[in-house]
Amino acid sequence: MLNRGSSKGASGVSWAVLFGLIVPSAVLMAVDKQAMVVLAPTIRDHYHLTVAQTTDVLSVAVASYALSQIPAGWLCQRLGPPLMLGLACLSWSLSVMALPLASTIVGLSVARFAMGVFQSPDWAASVMMIRSRFPVELRGRASSALLSGLYFGMVIGGPICVSFLSFGTWQWCFYALGALGLGLGAIVLWTQRKDLKADAPKRRASGPIFRTALWFLKPQCLAIGLTYFFLLGIQSFFTTLMPLYLTDVRHLTPTEMGRSSSLSFMFLYGSVILCGAASDFFSRRFSGLWAARIPLGIAGVAGSSLCQYLALQAGSATMAVAFMCLSLFMIGAGQVCVWTSIQDLGRENAGLLVGWTQLLGNGASALVPVVGAYLVQAAHGNWNVIGYIVLLCGLMGMLAVLFVNPQNPLSAPHHEQST
Repeated sequence: MLNRGSSKGASGVSWAVLFGLIVPSAVLMAVDKQAMVVLAPTIRDHYHLTVAQTTDVLSVAVASYALSQIPAGWLCQRLGPPLMLGLACLSWSLSVMALPLASTIVGLSVARFAMGVFQSPDWAASVMMIRSRFPVELRGRASSALLSGLYFGMVIGGPICVSFLSFGTWQWCFYALGALGLGLGAIVLWTQRKDLKADAPKRRASGPIFRTALWFLKPQCLAIGLTYFFLLGIQSFFTTLMPLYLTDVRHLTPTEMGRSSSLSFMFLYGSVILCGAASDFFSRRFSGLWAARIPLGIAGVAGSSLCQYLALQAGSATMAVAFMCLSLFMIGAGQVCVWTSIQDLGRENAGLLVGWTQLLGNGASALVPVVGAYLVQAAHGNWNVIGYIVLLCGLMGMLAVLFVNPQNPLSAPHHEQST
């Protein structure tokens, strides 16, 4: 794999690839994720779905995305991240454009399932490209740029998607996103065509995926995966249930809900930028990586769960949104901890570790909202029950992050087999 990052800095080409290709891909796919969530009340009315059915449809893509992570990470290591990022953009875009053509809940679910599968290589490919182009001293900022692209897409996604309701129908939102994705995928493949050939010998050297089974059970692999599981268990409320909560419980209009959603994700966007810079500063200030990563993770899972619990208990919509903003700000600290630690731990096998972590994290994103929605329904519309799930995720996440140990990199799976 290409390694253009040096111990002193990164080349201008590396920064151009980051902000010209990697970050735009994250922005576009985040806008799509936000589109389905923000438009969920409208789509629910169009297909006459219940809250539980709507949550099921939303979670299908998250589940298929999670289940595809380990194969996607393996493919990124075998075929190369630039190729997989370009193919992910193209195939994902076609499935996005197919979603509005569905006429039943089954068709919606099939389209959502395909969207999750085809998008699955995006994050592993992006993290591996950052890992190969940036030295450890800059990976906090490079990773925060990637995360900020993801959350910037969520910031602008709400107003953009709601605006389609004013100018036309919700279907046109997905047609537009799919068309943009096709163009971006073509640009990625064209601009990175030389890197596709340069990476070929390295790709053929990759081993089969089943060799990593025991490697995933190492304490550090379990710790980073479970940290992300509980962190995204908390974040899943915002990415799946928040629009339904704000419209059904807090009685906000679709426009007010879109603005509130964007405001809260602005805090997450700002958080990953600040925490990424802080992580890089601490990595230079202290000799070990523990102080640069782990305190951010502890603050992230603990602070986000507490603030989210307080948001559900708030007496007004304004206070609820305020606590949600604080919760997402703390989630940003946890995200920076996870994605910088993965690059520290995984090194040349970062793709596989990304796949493992994404499998557990997105598994939580699919599972927790479904469980929460059914608990709310069983509690006759009492959304406060979700607060207890969030507190449990915060407690367990604090314990998991203590065992990450980013200063001790993991050995390669194939190396362990040969020893």
